[in-house]
Amino acid sequence: MNKITIKKQQGVTLLSLLVGICLIIVLTAGVVNVAPLFLENYSVKSSLVSLVDDVKSDPMVSEEEIKERLMKRLSFSNVENVSSDNIKLIRTADATQIQVDYEVRTPFLGNIDFVVHFDDREDVPR
Repeated sequence: MNKITIKKQQGVTLLSLLVGICLIIVLTAGVVNVAPLFLENYSVKSSLVSLVDDVKSDPMVSEEEIKERLMKRLSFSNVENVSSDNIKLIRTADATQIQVDYEVRTPFLGNIDFVVHFDDREDVPR
């Protein structure tokens, strides 16, 4: 008597293929929406570092002038999500801390939004 062995089929079903493709599309859409926010934050950080170098050479600069210089650098870097209200200066005995604290909301799918909070700080020694 011949014994016939039945093998189970192996492979990807159409349903699992569609779920995988949908997952890849959603993840790609998320990265496309959030990546520009992190690139903009990189510009904020580099503007802060260059401002600190500038302020170190001119220690008699006022708080208003520091904010104005930073806002000029940010507008030159095409940063749109930071306003002068987001910039705070905290003076201590040995340093001045420049803080840029802001939040960005970007739409994702339908009524789902991504909210990203950034808090960048740099110290200027006296």
